Amino acid sequence: MAASAAEDIRGNMVDFFETIMRCDPDTEFMRGGGIIRHRHHIPFPMLNRVLQFSADAVRIEETAVEYRNANVPCLWLTWSDDPECEVKEALLEERGFQRIGRMPGMALELGEWDPLGAEPPSPLEILPAVHPSDVKALAGILQPAFNLPDAVRDALERFFLNAGLDTGAPIRHFVAWLDGRPVSTATMFEEGGVAGLYFVATSADYRGRGLGKAITLHALKEAKSRGAERVILHASQAGQGIYRNIGFQNKVQIGRYLSSITSG
Repeated sequence: MAASAAEDIRGNMVDFFETIMRCDPDTEFMRGGGIIRHRHHIPFPMLNRVLQFSADAVRIEETAVEYRNANVPCLWLTWSDDPECEVKEALLEERGFQRIGRMPGMALELGEWDPLGAEPPSPLEILPAVHPSDVKALAGILQPAFNLPDAVRDALERFFLNAGLDTGAPIRHFVAWLDGRPVSTATMFEEGGVAGLYFVATSADYRGRGLGKAITLHALKEAKSRGAERVILHASQAGQGIYRNIGFQNKVQIGRYLSSITSG
């Protein structure tokens, strides 16, 4: 039986972060005991997350203590298609974890998508990141867009470089250039006919010009040319309207709960 869109959203996300983080000696990516998670010594939620977990109160508490003992916060994700979602969220809230919101997981079926008009408007040029300097430009866009500390920006740059920049690899990065400046970026992870889009961002001075839409359309065209059947992403509040306009549909709600260094 083919996986549902929600299953693909979850599975692609897990496999993407495992792929980039297993290449880094400072990151632990762990599967087992009913839990999938990663941990880094930098105390920033993006680098310390529980992506999936079972409704086991003892295991949740043990994991939370482990992150606290490492002096790092932890971001726990819940999935609305999970039959135990409400139970898991109640267990997190009982332990004082802070609910910081939900974000939609969205999907687009490429068999129903027409690439006509997907070319970027001139003079915008969208190129694959094939050199370390391209990754540095990409990280420079991501830092202010996601409010990243310098150490996290540098960690992402290492992740991407260590995972490789081969154009035939499952991970590809795109950078949009305008007037000789890098202005927008997106990362694509393709696996099993599903392409996930991550880290879509545009420099603040260039927002409102359709650049985020342009680089997303470019990634869709690339995904279709590589044989992908479905594209998934996790949308920010600001990006939801753009993605719906392109044709993405909401498939799952992803809850986010933060356990701080002192909570519990």
